[in-house]
Parts: sequence; C-alpha cells; structure tokens
Amino acid sequence: MLHFHSNLFVRSIVTTAVVLLVSACTLGQRTPAPNGGVFVSYNAGETWEAKTLVQVTEKGAVTIGPYDMGSLIFHPTDPQIMYFITTQNGVYRTVTGGDQWELTTLSTGAITSLALDPLNPGIVYAAQGGTILKSVDSMATWSTIYVEARPLQTIMSIAIDPSDPSKIYAATQQFIIKSQDFGTTWSFLEWKGTQARKLWISSKNPNILYVLASNYGFYKSSDGGNSWQDLSSGLALFQRSQSISWVDFNPQTERFTIATGYGILTSTDGATSWQQIDTLIPSATIQIQAVVINPDNDREIIFSINNVIHKTVDGGKTWKTLATVPTSRFISHMYHSPHDSSILYVGTRLSSPTAL
Repeated sequence: MLHFHSNLFVRSIVTTAVVLLVSACTLGQRTPAPNGGVFVSYNAGETWEAKTLVQVTEKGAVTIGPYDMGSLIFHPTDPQIMYFITTQNGVYRTVTGGDQWELTTLSTGAITSLALDPLNPGIVYAAQGGTILKSVDSMATWSTIYVEARPLQTIMSIAIDPSDPSKIYAATQQFIIKSQDFGTTWSFLEWKGTQARKLWISSKNPNILYVLASNYGFYKSSDGGNSWQDLSSGLALFQRSQSISWVDFNPQTERFTIATGYGILTSTDGATSWQQIDTLIPSATIQIQAVVINPDNDREIIFSINNVIHKTVDGGKTWKTLATVPTSRFISHMYHSPHDSSILYVGTRLSSPTAL
C-alpha cells in the first residue's frame, strides 16, 4: 500500500518543531537525550526520519522523544493509525502516519499489551498490571473485563484470534487464560511452562499458539491452548540463545527470527529447529537488540546494536552498517509496516534492552 503523505499544514508544524528542537527548547524534556520516540525509513533502512511531534506550544515542541518504547501497534487496515506504547507514560496514537501524536485515555503508567479487534478495530483490549481493559469506542471509554486476583501477577500479552475475534488469549507470568465471548468470561488453559512473556497466534491456523517463556524458549499449542509442547531443546544448542531481546514473528508463515545473546537465529518450522544467520559479529559476544526479516524478501535482514543498523540484502553473506537513525539511544524495537514491507519503524530506549 502506498504511503500517504501529510498535508502542508502538518508539514509546517513538523518543520517548526524541528527548529524548536534544534534550539533545545523542548517542553517537558526529562533526560539529557530526548531524541528517542519513533523513527521511520521509506527505503529499507537506508535513511531515517523522526516521527515524534505531539504539539507545538509557545514554550517549544512537545514530543514523545523522552519516552522509552514498550511497543508499536499497527491498525489492521489503516496505515496512518499507529499506537506508541511507552514503558511508563501511557499510550500515544497517531492518525497521520506518525507526523503528529496525541496522548490517549490510557495516559499514565505501564501498558504491557494492546490488541485491536482485527475485524472491528474500534474494539481495543489493554493490559495494565493484573487488569484487562476493553474499549468499544476507539479508546474513548474503558471497562474492566478481567482482574487477576493472585498476587504479583501481571498480564504480559494479549492476542486475538484473527479469524474469530470473540476468542481472546492472555498470558500472565504463570498462567494462560482464554475468553470465547469477547472478554465477558474467562477460563484457565493447561499451562505448566515457565514465566510467559509473549503470546502469538498463527494466521494459517488460529488453533496454533506460541508462547515465549522468559530466559527459556518457546512453547507451542496446536489445539487452541488445551495442551502445550516444550520447544526449548532447539534453542539450547546455541550458547546464550535463551537470552532473547527481540522476536520477529510472521503469522502467515509461522517463521520466527530472534535477536539473542548468541546472535541472530531463525526458524521456518514453528520454533522447533533454528538456523544461525551469519553477521559481522562473532557468536555469543554481543546481545543483538532487535531484528527483522522482510516478509516479502527473506534475504533482506536488518538488525540493531546500540544505535547502529546492520543490513544485508543477500541473506547474510555481506553486510553494511548504517549510523543513520538520528538518535543517541539504543534501538530496541524494529518493525516492518504490515501494509508496506518497504517501510520500517524503529523505537528506542535510554538504556540497553534486557532479555524478554
């Protein structure tokens, strides 16, 4: 899908914001290096531009630059709408492809997961602490649909069945729960794995679920979560590979590509076996921060270390490094646009990302 350019009014605001930022007049600057936020590339990672503006005031430009990224969520049908989840400062939304952001009604605290109904994106689910919230009016208002009664349990991940959005899954550190009525009622699934961090659903077969367990590896269910297979033995063959800082999952093919303490590993058989992708970095020496494979060209691979991009277009035979992202922060998150694989987004954090 073609990228929709903003109108002249928004462009003038962005230009004004850049001038104000250069003059160090940023309002609400919270760190010595507020040059974080969201960055976009329209040419497969060669050049980048910041997408951080919230508004321009008499005192300067308000931006999302000071905030660490928790995740970036894409609207299922509209490429202009995205959600920037901060680690501690709520959720921002853009309806202009990132040219301008607004703080949503989830305005404070840590939102650990956000999921949009794929068939009706005005229905949104959010995880905050041990609570799951639901909005049916595009985040204008919220209702609480689940409260975790057990102590020290945080809802880590929410996933919605892509073909039947009445089915919703959520993972806490120690439990997997499921709703089959849009979150009205919930039931516990059989789960004996270690601490769950992230949950994915296959688009090919929505009965296939994957869970990443912290500092361990992957689990797979082929029956909608009723039973689980431990897949950790494949990762155990690679030193430090269970220190996973980023997962790139293609729900159409069930391909996983992960950034680990060993290096970059990829699996084309649903996280059962893994192959190393050769890079310029010796194995098990540096924690790779984030990695993506172009879903339309698996020979194009991009990963990050510190604030530098590494890119190959021949499957890892040759690489080049690109210090072109205008940030001094760590590049912690990396995404292809689900609407156009030539468009890349990255997010940053002030400190080096830790393992999931």
